[in-house]
Amino acid sequence: MSPPMAKTFAGVLFSANQGARMFHHDRTPLYARTGGLLILAFLLGSLLVFGSTPALAQDSESSAAEKAGNSTELKKFEPAEPEPSVAEERQSIAKLQERVEKLEQKLATIRDKAMDNNPELETKLKDLVMTRNEALQNNLKDSNVDMERLKELQKNLENEDLKQAERKKLEKEFKDMFLGYKQAEMKTNRNETVRNLRKDFYDDLLKAFKEENPEAEKLISELSRLKHQLRYAKDEAMPQQNKK
Repeated sequence: MSPPMAKTFAGVLFSANQGARMFHHDRTPLYARTGGLLILAFLLGSLLVFGSTPALAQDSESSAAEKAGNSTELKKFEPAEPEPSVAEERQSIAKLQERVEKLEQKLATIRDKAMDNNPELETKLKDLVMTRNEALQNNLKDSNVDMERLKELQKNLENEDLKQAERKKLEKEFKDMFLGYKQAEMKTNRNETVRNLRKDFYDDLLKAFKEENPEAEKLISELSRLKHQLRYAKDEAMPQQNKK
């Protein structure tokens, strides 16, 4: 199995199984046990589900206006800038990564304070995760997706001695079942109860963030923007690095 597929599958297993394990034999607060990733995912992911935050919307409008203005000011015979070297690209990516990490740390501190000062958020998050997990498990069952079989397929595909014909057969089975998982996940995310719980939690969480730091929404928007830039920079750097 290729590394990207293995990485994707690892994420699938975490998403599908975390709810079942999350609240057993562990009294540590949920947000601490998930490393805060789930909460930041709600804040960043909400941009896709509920639309952009005001700060992001304003950034998008400014960006669109800036692009429109730049397009009219381009000089017809302006010489192209030289492509950056691999070393320069790596340095640029490293700086972006550093900015992302610092923002994540800052937001993590705000998150911890917000959750500590608003214990009802822990209950809402627990209800959301458990409700979503139950809906997902039902949808996986309806789609005939067996997560244990997916684990087995992954293990088998990691065998380098696997014959080509058998590998193709297993890859097809994996891809078909993975597609079933994604369809079940999309159906779960469209579930009205899940959406309402998610929006309710997100609204209260963002409010709690703002109470701890009035600039929280701006920081979240900046983190989202930098993550997109970092992903784009890495994608752009790969072809050039492969040429070297």
